[in-house]
Amino acid sequence: MVTKKAQYRIQQMVFMIVALLFFFILVGIFIVGYQFRSVKVNFADLQKEQAISFLDVMRSMPEFGYSSQDSSSKDLCLDLDKIEVISSRISNFSDLLPVASIEVIKGGGTRITCPKENCNSYLIYNAQQDDIEKYETSICLCRKLSENSYAYDRCDMGKLIVGVKK
Repeated sequence: MVTKKAQYRIQQMVFMIVALLFFFILVGIFIVGYQFRSVKVNFADLQKEQAISFLDVMRSMPEFGYSSQDSSSKDLCLDLDKIEVISSRISNFSDLLPVASIEVIKGGGTRITCPKENCNSYLIYNAQQDDIEKYETSICLCRKLSENSYAYDRCDMGKLIVGVKK
């Protein structure tokens, strides 16, 4: 009778240890799941911040920046001639750029994608991704023109649109 009681207590203890182990495994799974969801949200926020900061970085890049004698007024302007050249020769920038797409739109009105006559939309980079969230900022687009042997700067308003994968 004593051995049956001892066996019964051992079985109870084993059952409790297994139940506690199962409980802690379930708690661990919920904690890992919560952390994984948190990582996904943090990754999306990081991509959004990266796209917004890239808007400012691109405006100050010498590859796109406009330079003139009066550089103080043209610090954050993009050179429209450089944009036209880069957009006409779309390359694979995927290793260099942390974004999914870059587009520059000059002025308002109907969007006509270049290379067409009187175009106003320049696609600089597109990674051909489906699920893209776009961010935009206003920019100044300048180019140097000459008329009657007089050179001058012509600046227009535009939009710089950067897309990141959702």
